[in-house]
Amino acid sequence: MVHDERVKPDELPIHAVRAAFDAALSAGPVVVSSPTGSGKSTEVPRWATSRGRVLVVEPRRVACRSLAARVAELEGTPLGTTVGYAVRDESVSSEATRILFATPGVVLHARDLASRFETLVLDEFHERSLDLDLLLSLFAGLGSPRLVVMSATIDGDRVARHLGAVHITAGAAPTPWTCATSTRGLRSPTPPSSPPASPAPSRPPPTTLATCWSSSPARPRSTPAPVP
Repeated sequence: MVHDERVKPDELPIHAVRAAFDAALSAGPVVVSSPTGSGKSTEVPRWATSRGRVLVVEPRRVACRSLAARVAELEGTPLGTTVGYAVRDESVSSEATRILFATPGVVLHARDLASRFETLVLDEFHERSLDLDLLLSLFAGLGSPRLVVMSATIDGDRVARHLGAVHITAGAAPTPWTCATSTRGLRSPTPPSSPPASPAPSRPPPTTLATCWSSSPARPRSTPAPVP
């Protein structure tokens, strides 16, 4: 995930649905559909801390580490204090951790881990691994911890019907940058010893049937040789 430092957290598209999310989480499970880069993976866990500790399940270890580092930066705390992560053979957290990013395997192997949190977030649910499906089956309908399912491409209405949840959608991420290329100062890769390439011949104008008849010079008729 690439973070544009010019976009402040409260300017991300996901913030347009914060009030709706808070109200829905108070009532039951929530499904959040929002495009990649909209801010859901970093902002939604922070919102949920108003109701207690938050466990965020990320399918990939790299995402656990990078998202935990980013959220810790947004919170203004060192990584491993109020924000941490737990992956296979590595845990960076403490008793004070309120937001923990973990892989599905870690959560399944430590079944009592989820019971320490008030909200469980299943992020990137569209990957639909066996571990994610199992976690959804284990915690759907329990009421505690509160369940939040998030994805950029999931069929949110279908999942919400299955869970009896509220489906919330947010818009796309802003793109405040432009990309331009220039060929100024570039030279031909032809080696110096090679002769310079000859200029491309100019293309003649298209020829039509009418111009063939009107512009083609008439061929002289051949005169038969006299018979001796």
